[in-house]
Parts: sequence; structure tokens; C-alpha cells
Amino acid sequence: TARREAWWPPRTQVPAAPPPMTQAQIDAKFLDCAAQVMPADAGRNILAAVKAFPEQQSLDGVWPLLRKA
Repeated sequence: TARREAWWPPRTQVPAAPPPMTQAQIDAKFLDCAAQVMPADAGRNILAAVKAFPEQQSLDGVWPLLRKA
């Protein structure tokens, strides 16, 4: 009814979520964070190792990278 509609608060617009990050943005964020605790080349090596996970039979090559970092 018209009376009930007058009682309800007005609708508010909820802002849309930001678009998801691109792979390049994710990589840049990882490298930026990694640079806080390790040399840049170590961060790049770890990122490359993580990206290669789907093709790896074993993670044995990753552990030394993390220990050195």
C-alpha cells in the first residue's frame, strides 16, 4: 500500500565490487610484498616456481628457494 511504501527507507545503491586483479597485477603485488623480505631475484624465482606448480611432478625444487629467501 502507499502508506507502507512511505514507511520503508529509501533504497541505497551498493557500490559494485572492484574488478578482479589481472595476472600482471597479482604478480606485481607478490613481487612488491616479497621485496620487503628478500632480494628481488629471489622473489622472481619463487614466483616462477609457483606459476610452474601445475606442470610439476614434485615440489622438491621449491623448498630450497623458500629456505634461501
